[in-house]
Amino acid sequence: MYLRINDDYDSDGTARTAQIDAFNRRFLELHPNVKGGPNQDIAPSVFISQIGAELRAASADDLDKWGSVVAAIGEINIYEGVEFLKIVEVSSSVGEAVPIRDCKYELKPNTVYEMRLFQWVPNPGEETLEPHDVQLHTLSDHILVLRGQQRAVGRYDMLRFVFKVEDLRPGESTFMEVLHTPHPKRGESAIPSIYLPVIIRSKTKVSYIVRTLVTIVTLLFTFSPDLFGSITVDADKVRSIAIVLFILLVIGWRRVWEAFWPKF
Repeated sequence: MYLRINDDYDSDGTARTAQIDAFNRRFLELHPNVKGGPNQDIAPSVFISQIGAELRAASADDLDKWGSVVAAIGEINIYEGVEFLKIVEVSSSVGEAVPIRDCKYELKPNTVYEMRLFQWVPNPGEETLEPHDVQLHTLSDHILVLRGQQRAVGRYDMLRFVFKVEDLRPGESTFMEVLHTPHPKRGESAIPSIYLPVIIRSKTKVSYIVRTLVTIVTLLFTFSPDLFGSITVDADKVRSIAIVLFILLVIGWRRVWEAFWPKF
């Protein structure tokens, strides 16, 4: 799930607690029939609420506000020692930020990317935090991981992963997943693991126009190599070159290269 907004909580713990208390009082005013008291679970209920419209919102890209939300969650006892992960940015090797549309990362084929991931344990408790690995997993036929394992050594760290998208077709879907070593008290499941759906970006309109024009020209020379009588070149050679170009356009020159020279 891609979280589009954060609640605009204060970074100061006392002020944040006051905000949460005010929210709880307002919630009780709007929904007095919802059962549950302080430090108790709300009884199963189905209701419509307008309280969300009264909350101040911040961008999901605001790392400070995200930290305030996580700090509030970390105060709950069951989250003691739990690690939280946030993707700060995915960008290409030239610094171009990856767009997210319909909750999917739009990546280009044959392109190297870097993912910056912020790791934080807001409530470490009394135990000493042990260093552990955070890993990036992908479908290896779709996305080649170049730097897929990073070491988290304390309460917080900025981790950097590097990967390369293979020669995938526009519109093809795949995924990435950020895994980490589970907390010893939480069993074998890594609760904060992040699933990232990916879709390969479509080519630009200019690329389509150029590709279409080249395809038309190669087909013309394939079926009518002597179409332009002023060109003093052997018709069979013109047809052969046109066929080769057409095959490369349809299959892709990278796929043809790998078929003959897979080791390269």
